[in-house]
Amino acid sequence: MEGTRLTSEKYTAFVRGVPAEEPTTGQGTELSPGKTSSPWAYAPRVLASLAIAGGFVWLFKRGGLPLIPPASTLSTVQPGAIAAFALFTAIGIYFRVHRWVPLLRPVAPDISERRVVAIGLVGIATIMLAPLRMGEAARPYLLARDGKVTFFQALGAAGAERVVDGLVLTLTAAIALTLSTPISPLPDHLGDVALPVSIIPRAIYIAAVVFTGGAVALTVFYLARGFARKVTMTLLSPISVKLASFVTGTLERLADGLSVLGSPENRLRFFGETLLYWLCNFAGQWLLMRGCGIEASIPQACVTLGVLGLGVIVPAGPGLFGAFQIGTYSGLALYFPLAILRTSGAAVAFISYAAQLLANLLALGLGFLLLARSKRALLLESTERQRRSA
Repeated sequence: MEGTRLTSEKYTAFVRGVPAEEPTTGQGTELSPGKTSSPWAYAPRVLASLAIAGGFVWLFKRGGLPLIPPASTLSTVQPGAIAAFALFTAIGIYFRVHRWVPLLRPVAPDISERRVVAIGLVGIATIMLAPLRMGEAARPYLLARDGKVTFFQALGAAGAERVVDGLVLTLTAAIALTLSTPISPLPDHLGDVALPVSIIPRAIYIAAVVFTGGAVALTVFYLARGFARKVTMTLLSPISVKLASFVTGTLERLADGLSVLGSPENRLRFFGETLLYWLCNFAGQWLLMRGCGIEASIPQACVTLGVLGLGVIVPAGPGLFGAFQIGTYSGLALYFPLAILRTSGAAVAFISYAAQLLANLLALGLGFLLLARSKRALLLESTERQRRSA
């Protein structure tokens, strides 16, 4: 099977943060299970994530922000709102994973749509469930196994996808922030903890600028690589030649993920499904907030989701535990008093987290099921070809 493939050893090195040489082009060689690193190699990250989760539990108790809302609050939540949120979450997950089909078609025209969707379901679930972002490499690794795309092509596509998502989310949140009116003055505490809510608007605007700059840089690297490489090396080489080479190489790999821009049809499908994915997220967030008793406007829901998106970037416990709740509470604290945060806000944080956790567990199971069926179909196809040629 031609193309670059990532061995188990290099994948292990990648998720552990250990430098590893880039695979060479040619026939890949899978390592035997005996040569794969022991599960104990991941113990430090698992223990660190559990420690972070314990720290968040302590933080919530100290801050008076409930992880589980009062029973009286849950009893008033509208079941229809939960159902609508679950529906929009499911539809959003479909668009999120399916948009990888047009994203990869420019480099792998014959790639299987079912396999891409199946790997996408496993990948997004692993990203949420694995500790300390260890799941980020799962999707590129699985895609590279059949040799249709290389690991670094898939990794570049994943990075480009993240930049596009960050751009859509932060720009929407920044625009929505200008269309809404936060509490004035903003509190200098989140609950009883000295986490200043007043810095959040500035963080949203800074994030929007950063992601816009990243998107522009990737586009320039894609359209005028020689010029972009020369400028980057000129600017960074006086600081460090190694840093300049690293940044340039990283941007080039991420720019490769924008190959979708070269095809009008794939470009329309990718960006169209990306916008539909985020529209589902914003609509679901707004309906859930309203169903939990918070009279939120659509811009307020967009800002709340934007803050949540920024919150889950930081290291968190398994399943993004802690960071997810802090992000939700921080977004709500821009507009609503502490009394609402501890009741209806707690219901929003609890239900949205539980729904996302359940959705990702179901996605993981469905993804493995589709992968198994895809493997059986390939084996049957291979057997049939051999029978006909005999």
